Amino acid sequence: MMRLCLLAGMVLGMLVNTVGAADAPAPPDDAAVAAAAKALKVAEGETLVFIEDMHCSSCAKKVAGRLFKVKGVMRVRTSVKHDAAVITPQAKKAVDVAATWATLQEGGYPPTRLIGPEGTFVPDDETREPVKVADAASATRT
Repeated sequence: MMRLCLLAGMVLGMLVNTVGAADAPAPPDDAAVAAAAKALKVAEGETLVFIEDMHCSSCAKKVAGRLFKVKGVMRVRTSVKHDAAVITPQAKKAVDVAATWATLQEGGYPPTRLIGPEGTFVPDDETREPVKVADAASATRT
């Protein structure tokens, strides 16, 4: 039994190592963003983060727990249906995009799109770091 578990772990490890940035899921399209924002009742000043593979309530709790560690976060609402989280900042504070992005990535829940007061961010194809959508569009034109 132990050998079977070790073998399964090795195979899984090989599969994970072969998945590259090209296989990363695309950010949600505008229709999915609009539907999630409406369903989750995202208010002005809140940040909406779409998360790769948040498939169960346990994942949602882990995501919320990680987000509460980001400076300035007052409240977190998650939706497994939309693979998203809504972050409400503390009064007169902003949620740091880079810190939020890094916290989720470190926890194994990479963001696919972040929409907040600072703008809309998607992962860079190579580094997986957040890139502002307008910046990403201008970078591809040069």
